[in-house]
Amino acid sequence: MNYVVNAVTQDIHTITLNAKDGANIVLTNAGAAIVALWVPDKERQLGNVVLGYENIEQYLNNDMALGATIGRHAGRIEQAQICINGAQIQLPANEGPHLLHGNFSSLLWNYEIIERADDISVVFTLHSDAGSDGFPGNVDVNVTMTFNEAHELRIDYDALSDAKTVLNLTNHSYFNLSGHPSQPIGDHLLEVKSDYYLELAEDSIPSYAKATRNSSFDFSEPQLLAHLFDKDDVQLTRAGGLDHPFHLLPQQPQIRLVEPHVGRVLTVETSYPFAVIYSGNNIDETAILTEHLQARKQSAICFETQLAPYSHFKKRFDAELAANQRYHYTTIFRFTTL
Repeated sequence: MNYVVNAVTQDIHTITLNAKDGANIVLTNAGAAIVALWVPDKERQLGNVVLGYENIEQYLNNDMALGATIGRHAGRIEQAQICINGAQIQLPANEGPHLLHGNFSSLLWNYEIIERADDISVVFTLHSDAGSDGFPGNVDVNVTMTFNEAHELRIDYDALSDAKTVLNLTNHSYFNLSGHPSQPIGDHLLEVKSDYYLELAEDSIPSYAKATRNSSFDFSEPQLLAHLFDKDDVQLTRAGGLDHPFHLLPQQPQIRLVEPHVGRVLTVETSYPFAVIYSGNNIDETAILTEHLQARKQSAICFETQLAPYSHFKKRFDAELAANQRYHYTTIFRFTTL
């Protein structure tokens, strides 16, 4: 393997990690984001399977969080409020009265490259001061993205805070296995090993658990996404598709996505207990993607592996991190063919 670093501006860089067969991943330190990911189909033709901006500088104003590292908290925090050591803390709201995601995706990260025989890692690092986005604690974050000759992307999340805080990190890549990121994903087959999901309230806040079995959210067997989008289910119509946290069972891989025509397969293994599965319902169709493609709604799907969304109203505290407690989770995206 080898890598190439390109300076888009003095501060914004892209880092391309190349496998021997031509497969490659393009990363940027702007938001510690994935820009492009080229892997072969069943005919050994390379295709880009993620959505990315044509203009790399747009990653610092990334409203859709394309490919970005998300923090301090992935997803929505109800009423933008957290409670730490009995004290209620008001965070800055950015989606109505709620806080969505936080500011990590709009920051410049430092990085270093670690080169080995069969894989290359890019270690993105960020120091987040106490009070950033209103959260307590000085937090040091390492996000290590490793790409190998077997077309596996491994993301390791490590962090440490000097005070009790809330932390929930993920990657927000949008996947389309056809290799044509502006085409609809209705022909993709989705399988998820999950026992329950969190329903969404009318304002998209995750509410209470509901069993997946025998519901529209039962992906224990592969389900065609086009059929899912056509279902008359209030949870699907409320979100315009999928945008729900799924509790994952321990059997791996927990998620499998197949594009049957070109034969690409994506499996997801993670040590996180949840994944928010989002079907691109609110993609900005004015955005220009790589290769000068127009963005389209429901042209990609996200697997945002993470902790249960924080809510002190609903007594969900999995995303609390104690002072000097190590935060460490891993997600592996594996690309193969039928």
